[in-house]
Amino acid sequence: MPRLLIRGSLIALGLVLSILGAAALLLTALVAAPLKKPPPLASISNSARAVDRSTIPDIERATEPDLHTVTIRYAPLRSGGWRY
Repeated sequence: MPRLLIRGSLIALGLVLSILGAAALLLTALVAAPLKKPPPLASISNSARAVDRSTIPDIERATEPDLHTVTIRYAPLRSGGWRY
């Protein structure tokens, strides 16, 4: 008799925790994916469009010793050196 009570309690606890976990996943999915896309912030959009990108140095690609490719953009500093 006690074995049946313990086993039944553990099964019930497992079901309750499973239902709570599924509800938490559903709530997380609802919060993470908004129903409609928010409008762009005008202050950020306007300032990004106003930037003159014609003087930006070219992009150079280099392969690291571990065979990963990295992208580098060298830019001269005002002090005369190079920033990379």
